[in-house]
Formats: sequence, structure tokens, C-alpha cells
Amino acid sequence: MKKRNALVLGLFLSLGMLASCRSKSNEAPTPPTSEYLQVKQETNFDETGTIPEKQAIYTYDASGKTIKEQFLTYNTGVQRFEHSSYLTHSYNGSGLVTETLSYVNASGGSPIPPVYRIDRKFKYTYTGEQLTKEERYNFDIQTNQLILQSEKIYTWENGKKKKSVEYVYENGRRREYANVIYRYENGFEIQDHHNGREDYPSFSHAYRYDANGRVVEERTKNFSPILDGNNQRTGLREVKNYVANKEYNSLGLVTFEKSIETQYNVSGQVESVTKQETTYIYSGHDNHGYPTKLEVKLKDGDNAAKTVSQSKFENTYARR
Repeated sequence: MKKRNALVLGLFLSLGMLASCRSKSNEAPTPPTSEYLQVKQETNFDETGTIPEKQAIYTYDASGKTIKEQFLTYNTGVQRFEHSSYLTHSYNGSGLVTETLSYVNASGGSPIPPVYRIDRKFKYTYTGEQLTKEERYNFDIQTNQLILQSEKIYTWENGKKKKSVEYVYENGRRREYANVIYRYENGFEIQDHHNGREDYPSFSHAYRYDANGRVVEERTKNFSPILDGNNQRTGLREVKNYVANKEYNSLGLVTFEKSIETQYNVSGQVESVTKQETTYIYSGHDNHGYPTKLEVKLKDGDNAAKTVSQSKFENTYARR
């Protein structure tokens, strides 16, 4: 439940989605007027719709791409939102993100205005429109500098990703940390994640997209080793999760998804099955057609649907 709620409160934006569908996932739908969406403020409430929890403010450029994401948390003691962190995004002429900077509140309290410092930098390199390198820099307080922490190298074949290898830097030395093998089967892009030199993937993601590049089905497998008393592996425990039938409205906002999680034991026998349906209900619209309220309802198995969170939007527009 908490995991699902966290995904909702993030409003479907994450660095992971930026990396996997970079030119499309970061775009806001274009209002059907001569104006464009400039700022969107989302306030998240509990299931009652009265107690605020988080707030996010998204700033867009005239082409609809997100250039800043501001995050605030609600302090119930003083009953106000307090600054937490923010992200900025830069793009190249092809509309592909080239750099993301992450800032955190370093004020040591809640002064207004807050004092921010850079925390991380993500840098993306392309050959044409193909992502070939992804670098992550962490801020080092002792040297007051951004230090290269890791890099991921991508190889492509026939216009599709084939493999990525992630390297980490420790004490000035570079070592291979993990790699991802990409496979394409039955309309899915499958990503097998291998940590170290294990002979089996630690987890696997599979995505199926629609014609607009939106994820309509996700499949995840997680593997954990079964160990004996001598810490020797005797088998694998497997968990499969399916998020299928993901649907979108005309604005590109998700409206429904169904998930099924199945856990297996080392013998391949089913231990448990959990089913869940999530419905995103957008109600109230401004004069540009954008929703002003969102209710998220869950249906677990045969239980009646229940609201788990609510969001309210305030949109600001500017002329093109």
C-alpha cells in the first residue's frame, strides 16, 4: 500500500522514466489553446482529502518539457509546507535531456527562504538520439565538489538497446558494478539486471509501449537466493509482478491499471497471489481542460474500492 501510494504522489515523474523514455515522458500535454502550461502545483492529501502531506511544483518551458521540479513536505507542527528539494533539467536541440541537477535544503531547519546546495548531477550523452553514456556525480562535503560516482555505458544494435554496463568509482578506482541485458520478446522490452558476476539476474523488468511511447504493461521478476546453514545457495525464491491494462485519457494521464503479484517458493510452487486494481479519477477542470483534482481508488481482490489519496492541482498558463 505504501509503495503504491508513493508512486501516486510522485505523479509518475522519476529519473528512471527520464532515462528509459527520455524524449516523451517528461513532456506535459499541450492545452488546446494559444497558451501553454507554465507551472503546475500538486498538493497531495490523505484519503479524507483534508490533511495535506506533500506538495510538488512543476515548471515547464514553452514546448511542454519539465525544466524544474520543486518538492515540499507538510510540517504538521507549524501547519505549513517546508522546502525539501528540487530538480532542474536541461535539454539539447532534439529535446533530449542532457543534464539533471538535484538540490537539497541545507538550511538545517526551515528558514524562509531556504538555503540549497547541490546534491547530485546526472549527465547524459547521446550519439544521434541514442543514449550512450549516463554519469552520476555526488556532492562531497569535504572537498565541496561534485565527484564522479558511477557511469553507465550503453551499446545498441539495430536501433535498440543491447546492453548497459555500470561502473562505480571507489577511492579513485573504477570497477564494474552491474550490467543490464536487453531482450525484445512478444512486444516487450525486457531488462535483465545482473549485479556483479552472478549467473542469474537479480531482477528483471519488461515494458510494453503504445504508439505514443507510453508504458501500457509492466512485468517485474525479483529473485532472491535460498541459502543453507553454510551460506551456500541451494535455490531461488521468485516474485513476479504484473501491471497490465494501463489506460490513459486524452491528456496522456493514466486512468487505470491492474496489478497481480505472485510469489513462488524454491520448488516453483505458488505461495501467494495478490491482485489489485487502481483507478485514477480526475474531476473538476480549469478553462483549458486540465484536471484540478485527482482521487486514487484501490480495489484489492474482492474488497470494495477505497480512496487512498487525493491530489489537487493549480495550473498557471502563459502565452506562446
